[in-house]
Amino acid sequence: MGDVHEITIQGFKLAHKKILFRRKIGEREKKEIEILKRLSHVHMVQLIGTYTQQKFLGIILHPVAVCDLHTFFEDVEEWSNTLAEWKFSVEASLNSLGSSSKARLEALNYGFPTKETPYKASSVYLKIGCLVSAVAYLHDQKIRHKDLKPSNILLSQDRLWLSDFGSATDFTLLSESATDNERGTPRYFAPEMAQWKACGRAADMFSLGCVLLEIITLHRTGTLEHIRQNRSADPSFHANLNNVNTWLNCPNVKLSPRGNLLQRNLRNMLSVDPDHRPTAEELLISLTGNDMKSSYQSKPSIFGICCRGALISHKEHQKQLSAHKQHVRLLQSLLLTSQAEYKKEVSALSDKISALLQRLGDKEAVNKGQSIELEQARTNLQHYQVTSFDTIIGCYEKIKTGE
Repeated sequence: MGDVHEITIQGFKLAHKKILFRRKIGEREKKEIEILKRLSHVHMVQLIGTYTQQKFLGIILHPVAVCDLHTFFEDVEEWSNTLAEWKFSVEASLNSLGSSSKARLEALNYGFPTKETPYKASSVYLKIGCLVSAVAYLHDQKIRHKDLKPSNILLSQDRLWLSDFGSATDFTLLSESATDNERGTPRYFAPEMAQWKACGRAADMFSLGCVLLEIITLHRTGTLEHIRQNRSADPSFHANLNNVNTWLNCPNVKLSPRGNLLQRNLRNMLSVDPDHRPTAEELLISLTGNDMKSSYQSKPSIFGICCRGALISHKEHQKQLSAHKQHVRLLQSLLLTSQAEYKKEVSALSDKISALLQRLGDKEAVNKGQSIELEQARTNLQHYQVTSFDTIIGCYEKIKTGE
Protein backbone atom coordinates (compact mmCIF):
# COMPACT_ATOMS: atom_id res chain seq x y z
CA MET A 1 0.00 0.00 0.00
CA GLY A 2 2.62 2.56 1.05
CA ASP A 3 2.42 5.77 3.04
CA VAL A 4 0.54 8.73 1.59
CA HIS A 5 1.10 12.35 2.57
CA GLU A 6 0.42 15.78 1.15
CA ILE A 7 3.04 17.71 -0.81
CA THR A 8 2.97 21.03 -2.67
CA ILE A 9 4.51 21.42 -6.12
CA GLN A 10 4.43 24.85 -7.77
CA GLY A 11 1.53 25.86 -5.57
CA PHE A 12 -0.55 22.72 -6.24
CA LYS A 13 -1.41 20.33 -3.42
CA LEU A 14 -0.79 16.72 -4.43
CA ALA A 15 -0.75 13.30 -2.78
CA HIS A 16 2.63 11.59 -2.50
CA LYS A 17 2.48 7.80 -2.19
CA LYS A 18 5.80 6.26 -1.16
CA ILE A 19 6.26 2.49 -1.45
CA LEU A 20 9.24 0.43 -0.28
CA PHE A 21 10.37 -2.36 -2.60
CA ARG A 22 13.09 -4.93 -1.97
CA ARG A 23 14.72 -5.96 -5.25
CA LYS A 24 12.41 -4.55 -7.89
CA ILE A 25 9.10 -2.78 -8.24
CA GLY A 26 6.24 -5.20 -7.55
CA GLU A 27 3.68 -6.31 -10.10
CA ARG A 28 0.88 -4.75 -8.05
CA GLU A 29 2.52 -1.31 -8.26
CA LYS A 30 3.26 -1.70 -11.97
CA LYS A 31 -0.36 -2.67 -12.60
CA GLU A 32 -1.69 0.30 -10.64
CA ILE A 33 0.53 2.74 -12.55
CA GLU A 34 -0.45 1.33 -15.95
CA ILE A 35 -4.16 1.46 -15.12
CA LEU A 36 -3.93 5.00 -13.75
CA LYS A 37 -2.32 6.10 -17.02
CA ARG A 38 -5.45 4.97 -18.88
CA LEU A 39 -8.04 6.61 -16.67
CA SER A 40 -9.51 10.06 -17.23
CA HIS A 41 -12.66 10.66 -15.22
CA VAL A 42 -13.81 13.26 -12.74
CA HIS A 43 -14.12 10.59 -10.04
CA MET A 44 -10.82 8.79 -10.60
CA VAL A 45 -7.55 9.78 -8.94
CA GLN A 46 -5.13 11.12 -11.55
CA LEU A 47 -1.54 10.02 -11.96
CA ILE A 48 0.76 13.05 -12.10
CA GLY A 49 4.08 11.21 -12.17
CA THR A 50 6.28 8.49 -10.73
CA TYR A 51 9.92 8.18 -9.67
CA THR A 52 12.29 5.77 -7.93
CA GLN A 53 14.78 6.69 -5.23
CA GLN A 54 16.99 3.94 -3.85
CA LYS A 55 14.51 1.33 -2.57
CA PHE A 56 11.45 3.54 -2.82
CA LEU A 57 8.85 4.02 -5.54
CA GLY A 58 7.16 7.40 -5.48
CA ILE A 59 3.74 7.97 -7.05
CA ILE A 60 2.39 11.53 -7.31
CA LEU A 61 -1.41 11.70 -7.44
CA HIS A 62 -4.19 14.25 -7.57
CA PRO A 63 -6.23 15.11 -5.56
CA VAL A 64 -5.47 15.48 -1.87
CA ALA A 65 -8.58 14.24 -0.08
CA VAL A 66 -9.91 15.13 3.36
CA CYS A 67 -10.27 11.45 4.25
CA ASP A 68 -11.57 8.16 2.92
CA LEU A 69 -15.12 6.85 3.27
CA HIS A 70 -14.17 4.36 6.01
CA THR A 71 -12.81 7.20 8.16
CA PHE A 72 -15.97 9.19 7.45
CA PHE A 73 -18.07 6.27 8.71
CA GLU A 74 -16.06 6.21 11.94
CA ASP A 75 -16.29 9.99 12.41
CA VAL A 76 -20.07 10.06 11.89
CA GLU A 77 -20.56 7.19 14.33
CA GLU A 78 -18.37 8.99 16.86
CA TRP A 79 -20.54 12.09 16.47
CA SER A 80 -23.76 10.07 16.89
CA ASN A 81 -22.42 8.36 20.01
CA THR A 82 -21.14 11.63 21.48
CA LEU A 83 -24.48 13.31 20.79
CA ALA A 84 -26.33 10.50 22.59
CA GLU A 85 -23.85 10.59 25.49
CA TRP A 86 -24.46 14.29 26.01
CA LYS A 87 -28.23 13.84 25.76
CA PHE A 88 -28.33 15.44 22.33
CA SER A 89 -26.80 18.74 23.38
CA VAL A 90 -25.08 19.89 20.19
CA GLU A 91 -22.78 22.40 21.90
CA ALA A 92 -21.59 19.94 24.55
CA SER A 93 -21.17 17.20 21.95
CA LEU A 94 -19.06 19.42 19.69
CA ASN A 95 -16.82 20.29 22.62
CA SER A 96 -16.37 16.60 23.44
CA LEU A 97 -15.88 15.32 19.90
CA GLY A 98 -12.31 14.36 19.05
CA SER A 99 -10.43 17.21 17.40
CA SER A 100 -9.37 15.16 14.37
CA SER A 101 -12.88 13.85 13.75
CA LYS A 102 -14.35 17.31 14.18
CA ALA A 103 -11.82 18.86 11.78
CA ARG A 104 -12.50 16.23 9.09
CA LEU A 105 -16.28 16.53 9.39
CA GLU A 106 -16.09 20.32 9.23
CA ALA A 107 -13.85 20.08 6.16
CA LEU A 108 -16.52 17.89 4.54
CA ASN A 109 -19.22 20.42 5.48
CA TYR A 110 -20.94 17.71 7.49
CA GLY A 111 -23.47 19.85 9.34
CA PHE A 112 -23.52 17.82 12.59
CA PRO A 113 -27.16 16.66 12.54
CA THR A 114 -29.12 16.45 15.78
CA LYS A 115 -31.42 13.69 16.99
CA GLU A 116 -34.33 15.32 15.17
CA THR A 117 -32.44 15.60 11.87
CA PRO A 118 -33.74 12.78 9.63
CA TYR A 119 -30.60 12.38 7.53
CA LYS A 120 -27.20 11.76 9.07
CA ALA A 121 -24.79 11.47 6.12
CA SER A 122 -26.05 13.76 3.37
CA SER A 123 -22.55 14.83 2.32
CA VAL A 124 -21.91 11.28 1.04
CA TYR A 125 -25.44 10.04 0.38
CA LEU A 126 -25.95 12.83 -2.15
CA LYS A 127 -22.95 11.54 -4.12
CA ILE A 128 -24.21 7.98 -4.59
CA GLY A 129 -24.82 8.68 -8.27
CA CYS A 130 -21.23 9.89 -8.65
CA LEU A 131 -19.89 6.66 -7.17
CA VAL A 132 -22.01 4.56 -9.53
CA SER A 133 -20.89 6.76 -12.43
CA ALA A 134 -17.25 6.10 -11.55
CA VAL A 135 -17.72 2.32 -11.52
CA ALA A 136 -19.68 2.46 -14.79
CA TYR A 137 -16.78 4.38 -16.38
CA LEU A 138 -14.27 1.86 -15.06
CA HIS A 139 -16.22 -1.08 -16.49
CA ASP A 140 -16.69 0.74 -19.78
CA GLN A 141 -12.90 0.98 -19.95
CA LYS A 142 -12.75 -2.83 -19.57
CA ILE A 143 -11.28 -2.57 -16.07
CA ARG A 144 -12.51 -4.24 -12.88
CA HIS A 145 -11.50 -2.63 -9.62
CA LYS A 146 -11.72 -5.85 -7.58
CA ASP A 147 -11.27 -4.10 -4.24
CA LEU A 148 -14.19 -1.70 -3.90
CA LYS A 149 -14.48 -0.76 -0.24
CA PRO A 150 -14.88 2.42 1.83
CA SER A 151 -11.15 2.91 2.42
CA ASN A 152 -10.58 3.06 -1.36
CA ILE A 153 -13.09 5.88 -1.83
CA LEU A 154 -11.62 9.32 -1.15
CA LEU A 155 -13.71 12.31 -0.08
CA SER A 156 -13.56 16.08 -0.25
CA GLN A 157 -16.28 18.62 0.50
CA ASP A 158 -17.84 18.43 -2.96
CA ARG A 159 -16.40 15.33 -4.63
CA LEU A 160 -15.33 11.70 -4.27
CA TRP A 161 -12.72 9.58 -6.08
CA LEU A 162 -11.99 5.90 -6.56
CA SER A 163 -8.43 4.99 -5.64
CA ASP A 164 -6.04 2.06 -5.17
CA PHE A 165 -6.05 0.11 -8.43
CA GLY A 166 -3.36 -2.33 -7.34
CA SER A 167 -5.84 -5.22 -7.42
CA ALA A 168 -7.62 -4.06 -10.57
CA THR A 169 -7.62 -6.13 -13.74
CA ASP A 170 -7.70 -4.99 -17.35
CA PHE A 171 -9.91 -7.75 -18.75
CA THR A 172 -9.20 -6.79 -22.36
CA LEU A 173 -6.09 -8.89 -21.79
CA LEU A 174 -8.08 -11.95 -20.72
CA SER A 175 -9.70 -14.47 -23.02
CA GLU A 176 -13.02 -13.96 -21.21
CA SER A 177 -14.42 -11.81 -18.43
CA ALA A 178 -13.20 -14.20 -15.74
CA THR A 179 -10.65 -12.76 -13.36
CA ASP A 180 -7.05 -13.63 -12.62
CA ASN A 181 -6.02 -14.54 -9.06
CA GLU A 182 -5.58 -10.97 -7.76
CA ARG A 183 -7.94 -10.49 -4.82
CA GLY A 184 -9.27 -7.63 -2.74
CA THR A 185 -10.66 -7.33 0.79
CA PRO A 186 -12.53 -10.42 2.11
CA ARG A 187 -15.28 -8.50 3.92
CA TYR A 188 -16.53 -7.03 0.63
CA PHE A 189 -15.92 -10.13 -1.51
CA ALA A 190 -18.68 -11.34 -3.78
CA PRO A 191 -19.74 -14.94 -2.97
CA GLU A 192 -18.08 -16.30 -6.12
CA MET A 193 -14.80 -14.58 -5.25
CA ALA A 194 -14.91 -15.93 -1.70
CA GLN A 195 -15.27 -19.42 -3.19
CA TRP A 196 -12.34 -18.88 -5.57
CA LYS A 197 -14.61 -19.15 -8.59
CA ALA A 198 -14.16 -17.25 -11.83
CA CYS A 199 -15.72 -13.81 -11.52
CA GLY A 200 -16.28 -10.74 -13.62
CA ARG A 201 -17.66 -7.23 -13.34
CA ALA A 202 -20.63 -8.56 -11.35
CA ALA A 203 -18.23 -9.10 -8.43
CA ASP A 204 -17.53 -5.36 -8.41
CA MET A 205 -21.28 -4.75 -8.35
CA PHE A 206 -21.65 -6.91 -5.24
CA SER A 207 -18.88 -4.98 -3.49
CA LEU A 208 -20.44 -1.70 -4.59
CA GLY A 209 -23.76 -2.90 -3.17
CA CYS A 210 -22.09 -3.51 0.20
CA VAL A 211 -20.64 0.02 0.20
CA LEU A 212 -23.97 1.58 -0.80
CA LEU A 213 -25.75 -0.40 1.91
CA GLU A 214 -23.39 1.07 4.50
CA ILE A 215 -23.81 4.61 3.13
CA ILE A 216 -27.61 4.37 3.16
CA THR A 217 -27.71 2.78 6.63
CA LEU A 218 -25.44 5.48 8.05
CA HIS A 219 -27.54 8.15 6.36
CA ARG A 220 -30.76 6.78 7.89
CA THR A 221 -29.55 6.02 11.40
CA GLY A 222 -26.21 7.77 11.98
CA THR A 223 -24.55 4.43 12.75
CA LEU A 224 -23.73 1.05 11.18
CA GLU A 225 -24.83 -0.76 14.32
CA HIS A 226 -27.93 -2.13 12.57
CA ILE A 227 -25.67 -4.06 10.16
CA ARG A 228 -23.29 -5.21 12.90
CA GLN A 229 -26.11 -6.51 15.09
CA ASN A 230 -27.53 -8.60 12.28
CA ARG A 231 -24.58 -10.71 11.17
CA SER A 232 -22.65 -13.77 12.30
CA ALA A 233 -19.17 -13.93 13.79
CA ASP A 234 -17.90 -13.69 10.22
CA PRO A 235 -18.34 -9.98 9.34
CA SER A 236 -18.16 -10.61 5.57
CA PHE A 237 -21.27 -9.57 3.69
CA HIS A 238 -21.24 -12.70 1.54
CA ALA A 239 -21.41 -14.86 4.70
CA ASN A 240 -24.56 -13.10 5.91
CA LEU A 241 -26.76 -12.80 2.85
CA ASN A 242 -29.66 -14.37 4.74
CA ASN A 243 -29.84 -11.02 6.57
CA VAL A 244 -30.18 -8.80 3.49
CA ASN A 245 -33.87 -8.07 4.08
CA THR A 246 -33.17 -7.24 7.72
CA TRP A 247 -30.33 -4.90 6.74
CA LEU A 248 -32.50 -3.11 4.23
CA ASN A 249 -35.39 -2.58 6.64
CA CYS A 250 -34.02 -0.22 9.26
CA PRO A 251 -36.43 0.20 12.18
CA ASN A 252 -38.41 3.44 12.41
CA VAL A 253 -37.44 4.49 8.88
CA LYS A 254 -40.12 5.48 6.37
CA LEU A 255 -38.92 5.05 2.80
CA SER A 256 -39.44 7.63 0.07
CA PRO A 257 -39.96 6.56 -3.58
CA ARG A 258 -36.24 7.07 -4.08
CA GLY A 259 -35.50 4.99 -0.99
CA ASN A 260 -37.64 2.17 -2.36
CA LEU A 261 -35.78 2.33 -5.67
CA LEU A 262 -32.39 2.15 -3.95
CA GLN A 263 -33.59 -0.73 -1.80
CA ARG A 264 -34.71 -2.74 -4.84
CA ASN A 265 -31.40 -2.14 -6.56
CA LEU A 266 -29.43 -3.09 -3.46
CA ARG A 267 -31.33 -6.33 -3.10
CA ASN A 268 -30.38 -7.24 -6.67
CA MET A 269 -26.77 -6.14 -6.24
CA LEU A 270 -26.41 -8.40 -3.20
CA SER A 271 -27.78 -11.43 -5.03
CA VAL A 272 -25.83 -14.68 -4.71
CA ASP A 273 -26.20 -15.23 -8.45
CA PRO A 274 -23.94 -12.84 -10.43
CA ASP A 275 -26.39 -12.95 -13.35
CA HIS A 276 -29.09 -11.39 -11.19
CA ARG A 277 -27.02 -8.30 -10.37
CA PRO A 278 -27.43 -5.17 -12.49
CA THR A 279 -24.50 -3.89 -14.48
CA ALA A 280 -23.05 -0.53 -13.47
CA GLU A 281 -24.54 1.03 -16.60
CA GLU A 282 -27.99 -0.40 -15.85
CA LEU A 283 -27.81 0.89 -12.29
CA LEU A 284 -26.69 4.32 -13.51
CA ILE A 285 -29.60 4.51 -15.95
CA SER A 286 -32.05 3.46 -13.24
CA LEU A 287 -30.83 6.08 -10.77
CA THR A 288 -30.60 8.80 -13.40
CA GLY A 289 -34.11 8.22 -14.72
CA ASN A 290 -35.70 8.30 -11.30
CA ASP A 291 -33.57 11.18 -10.07
CA MET A 292 -34.78 13.33 -12.94
CA LYS A 293 -38.50 12.67 -12.52
CA SER A 294 -40.46 15.77 -11.64
CA SER A 295 -41.66 14.20 -8.38
CA TYR A 296 -38.08 14.27 -7.11
CA GLN A 297 -37.22 17.82 -8.11
CA SER A 298 -38.12 19.21 -4.70
CA LYS A 299 -35.48 16.96 -3.13
CA PRO A 300 -31.70 17.12 -3.46
CA SER A 301 -30.22 15.03 -6.24
CA ILE A 302 -28.10 11.97 -5.49
CA PHE A 303 -25.79 13.15 -8.27
CA GLY A 304 -23.26 15.89 -7.59
CA ILE A 305 -23.09 18.93 -9.84
CA CYS A 306 -20.10 17.26 -11.52
CA CYS A 307 -22.33 14.45 -12.83
CA ARG A 308 -25.66 16.24 -13.00
CA GLY A 309 -24.65 19.01 -15.39
CA ALA A 310 -25.34 16.83 -18.43
CA LEU A 311 -28.73 15.72 -17.09
CA ILE A 312 -32.06 17.52 -17.45
CA SER A 313 -35.38 17.11 -15.70
CA HIS A 314 -38.32 15.29 -17.26
CA LYS A 315 -40.14 18.61 -17.60
CA GLU A 316 -37.17 20.28 -19.29
CA HIS A 317 -36.75 17.26 -21.57
CA GLN A 318 -40.39 17.54 -22.70
CA LYS A 319 -39.96 21.26 -23.26
CA GLN A 320 -36.86 20.76 -25.41
CA LEU A 321 -38.49 17.87 -27.27
CA SER A 322 -41.52 20.02 -28.08
CA ALA A 323 -39.26 22.80 -29.37
CA HIS A 324 -37.35 20.33 -31.56
CA LYS A 325 -40.59 18.92 -32.99
CA GLN A 326 -41.81 22.42 -33.80
CA HIS A 327 -38.50 23.16 -35.53
CA VAL A 328 -38.80 19.95 -37.56
CA ARG A 329 -42.32 20.88 -38.66
CA LEU A 330 -41.06 24.31 -39.75
CA LEU A 331 -38.23 22.74 -41.75
CA GLN A 332 -40.66 20.32 -43.39
CA SER A 333 -42.90 23.24 -44.37
CA LEU A 334 -39.96 25.16 -45.79
CA LEU A 335 -38.84 22.06 -47.68
CA LEU A 336 -42.26 21.62 -49.31
CA THR A 337 -42.36 25.30 -50.26
CA SER A 338 -38.83 25.15 -51.66
CA GLN A 339 -39.64 22.02 -53.67
CA ALA A 340 -42.71 23.71 -55.20
CA GLU A 341 -40.72 26.82 -56.08
CA TYR A 342 -37.90 24.69 -57.44
CA LYS A 343 -40.23 22.72 -59.72
CA LYS A 344 -41.85 25.94 -60.90
CA GLU A 345 -38.47 27.49 -61.74
CA VAL A 346 -37.25 24.33 -63.46
CA SER A 347 -40.42 24.15 -65.53
CA ALA A 348 -40.00 27.77 -66.66
CA LEU A 349 -36.37 27.25 -67.60
CA SER A 350 -37.25 24.03 -69.39
CA ASP A 351 -39.78 25.88 -71.49
CA LYS A 352 -37.18 28.53 -72.36
CA ILE A 353 -34.60 25.94 -73.38
CA SER A 354 -37.13 24.04 -75.46
CA ALA A 355 -38.14 27.26 -77.23
CA LEU A 356 -34.53 28.19 -77.92
CA LEU A 357 -33.74 24.72 -79.26
CA GLN A 358 -36.70 24.93 -81.56
CA ARG A 359 -35.54 28.33 -82.89
CA LEU A 360 -31.98 27.13 -83.35
CA GLY A 361 -33.02 24.09 -85.33
CA ASP A 362 -30.09 22.80 -87.33
CA LYS A 363 -28.00 25.95 -87.21
CA GLU A 364 -24.31 25.24 -87.67
CA ALA A 365 -23.47 27.52 -84.73
CA VAL A 366 -24.55 24.78 -82.40
CA ASN A 367 -21.90 22.11 -82.54
CA LYS A 368 -22.52 18.47 -81.93
CA GLY A 369 -21.26 18.56 -78.35
CA GLN A 370 -23.52 21.45 -77.43
CA SER A 371 -26.50 19.73 -79.01
CA ILE A 372 -25.90 16.59 -76.93
CA GLU A 373 -25.46 18.64 -73.75
CA LEU A 374 -28.59 20.65 -74.41
CA GLU A 375 -30.65 17.58 -75.20
CA GLN A 376 -29.43 15.95 -71.99
CA ALA A 377 -30.27 19.07 -70.01
CA ARG A 378 -33.75 19.09 -71.51
CA THR A 379 -34.27 15.45 -70.60
CA ASN A 380 -33.12 16.08 -67.03
CA LEU A 381 -35.34 19.08 -66.71
CA GLN A 382 -38.38 17.25 -68.00
CA HIS A 383 -37.91 14.61 -65.31
CA TYR A 384 -36.88 17.15 -62.65
CA GLN A 385 -33.53 15.46 -62.17
CA VAL A 386 -31.39 18.56 -62.44
CA THR A 387 -29.31 18.78 -59.28
CA SER A 388 -28.03 22.31 -59.66
CA PHE A 389 -29.37 25.56 -61.02
CA ASP A 390 -25.84 26.25 -62.23
CA THR A 391 -26.22 23.49 -64.84
CA ILE A 392 -29.43 25.03 -66.14
CA ILE A 393 -27.99 28.52 -66.24
CA GLY A 394 -24.84 27.23 -67.95
CA CYS A 395 -26.86 25.54 -70.68
CA TYR A 396 -28.97 28.63 -71.08
CA GLU A 397 -25.89 30.82 -71.53
CA LYS A 398 -24.46 28.45 -74.16
CA ILE A 399 -27.71 28.57 -76.08
CA LYS A 400 -27.65 32.36 -76.02
CA THR A 401 -24.04 32.34 -77.22
CA GLY A 402 -24.90 29.92 -80.03
CA GLU A 403 -27.72 32.19 -81.09
